Amino acid sequence: MIGKYMSKYSDLMIINQLSPADAKRFQSAHSLHFQGAGTRILIQLSGIVVVDYQAKGSSGGQRGWANETLSLNLALPAISAQGQGFFVEQSVPLITINGVGGISTVGWSVNSCSGSVDLLCKGSYAIEAVLGVYTSGEVLHTIGYTVSLVGHCQA
Repeated sequence: MIGKYMSKYSDLMIINQLSPADAKRFQSAHSLHFQGAGTRILIQLSGIVVVDYQAKGSSGGQRGWANETLSLNLALPAISAQGQGFFVEQSVPLITINGVGGISTVGWSVNSCSGSVDLLCKGSYAIEAVLGVYTSGEVLHTIGYTVSLVGHCQA
């Protein structure tokens, strides 16, 4: 299992692209950025991440849906001067289910996806998704992500 228990209802899976142990999970990571009008900058991040998270098996033979929270800490491209960060004014994140494995009824969904705004980021940006998981023991193998950020460099 990835992550740690946050409550009795949900696990928090954290995958950090800046961590050497997690960086290899990012099988296809892409970024681009360009200067817009004035000081505005658009950053686009996208890729595929190996999660390999196994849903909890059914307890007492009862199957059903549960929520799991996934947090991706994504590396930002080096666009600012030393000592500056990227101030996020707008964020449009998306996480998709790409690969699932198992032999019985499979159930995974993305119930919500979010990213913070009005936030000064130094080197990375986090997006979070609440995943619906059918508790039948299947494995979520890969996810896709894309996030568009609009903001400016700031000390």
